[in-house]
Amino acid sequence: MPQVLTLPPHLISKVHLTWDNSGQTTIAGKIGLKEGPQVSGNVVLSKDEVHIKALLIQDNESNATITFRYKNDAFDTSFKGNLTKNTLDRLYRQNQFLAGWLKGDWQARISLKQPLSSSFQGRLQAKDLLLPEVLEWGLRINDISVNSQKKHILIESAGLTWGDSHLDVKGSMDFSPEAILLDMAVTADEFDLDPIEKKLKKNGKTKGAGQSKQWKLPPVQGILRIKTDRFKYADFTWIPLQAEMNFSEKGADITVSEANLCGIDTPGWIKAAPGEIKLNFTPSSKNQDLNSTFNCLLQKDVLVQGRYNFEGEVAGQGRADELLQSLQGNFDFYAENGRIHRLDLLAKIFAVSKVTQVLKGKSTDLASAGFEYNSWKLHGTLQNGQMVIDEMVLDGTVVKVTSEGKFDLQDQTLDFTVLVAPLKTVDRFVNKVPLLRDIVGGVLIVIPVAVRGHLKNPQVLPLSPGAIGSRLVNIMKRTVKLPIKMIKPAQPEP
Repeated sequence: MPQVLTLPPHLISKVHLTWDNSGQTTIAGKIGLKEGPQVSGNVVLSKDEVHIKALLIQDNESNATITFRYKNDAFDTSFKGNLTKNTLDRLYRQNQFLAGWLKGDWQARISLKQPLSSSFQGRLQAKDLLLPEVLEWGLRINDISVNSQKKHILIESAGLTWGDSHLDVKGSMDFSPEAILLDMAVTADEFDLDPIEKKLKKNGKTKGAGQSKQWKLPPVQGILRIKTDRFKYADFTWIPLQAEMNFSEKGADITVSEANLCGIDTPGWIKAAPGEIKLNFTPSSKNQDLNSTFNCLLQKDVLVQGRYNFEGEVAGQGRADELLQSLQGNFDFYAENGRIHRLDLLAKIFAVSKVTQVLKGKSTDLASAGFEYNSWKLHGTLQNGQMVIDEMVLDGTVVKVTSEGKFDLQDQTLDFTVLVAPLKTVDRFVNKVPLLRDIVGGVLIVIPVAVRGHLKNPQVLPLSPGAIGSRLVNIMKRTVKLPIKMIKPAQPEP
């Protein structure tokens, strides 16, 4: 026998609460708030169903009818009329749904088990709409206008705020029997991938064990066009970035048509398939400012004058966790007629090789005027996750520097051999280094050192001449065009 409960009339107008032995509960009635909105509705609750047959909200600002039904992992919902923030504020002490307004005539049926069978109908517009289920992602709909017809959703316009990023979205979604078909364009002032990646990793660790149900996301096909003024990932920022993503049953093809990283254009493509990623990029720069690029890439305060050109190619193929090790390619760098005022690694090399002492008294003082160079060139390759420098020549006006070695992209470690040649003959050099008084003049002194350790703070160590390969020696000979004599510098003072 159903039971009836009528709540006190001074609190609300009239509410009937009924329940029976089957576990079904029905709430029906009308809420009349003093000088506030009138709410009436009929709600049925059971073990496997929530059904709001009709919820009417009315006041001097709003007039909205809402229906909702959840049963068998499917949602049926509709909204008709208009609803404002002020109305909800009077109903809820903590309104976390609407900070603006909502209006339209819209219906939707969404199946969690078979999402591609979902359908939509009507028009919906909103301003400052909050989504409680995704508030942890920082997502806010500033404004949106949607027009739907059965399996087709047209997003006429949508302005979103995601974290600190502002996005504009336009395009369409179609629910076909095979996949959700996208034709969408997204523009943003700034997009930071790091918080999203961290959130996905965090959710991935906590997901699964506490969930009673898991629903598989439907496949997505079509085109997503992305354009942003600033794209941030890890320690780097691309200004700007423009790309097109094509999704198919085979995976995703991403074409990057415009992407500038620290003054270096980085166009290319990525093909992502289940279990494998392929990529190919062709970075290049022409007549760019060396100082701005160095500061950006090294994330350090350096002072280097000059203009440079750069060309390269990077390709890779493999699983995501092995992609870095698969990288292959080559690159060339060339700068001319510049000056290095502040570059920590070069300063360490000069300190260990005693260059500043040898050149002391010369009109060009490296400590104050900087290191002037005629040209600076570098050729290298990418091999198995390492950047291999085959030849680096820094042709200074008072010092010549040549080098070869490798940089591990994964560990961020350096292993280089460097030859330093102050432009002084041995006759002048022996006055600064008494141990060399037995050497006859007429040749150029060359000092070998090693650069090893992490990129952020590598060590510079003196080397024995016997540890230097003939290839690097020949590079120095071609550079100075003089006979050379290698000596081991004294250990630096602690």
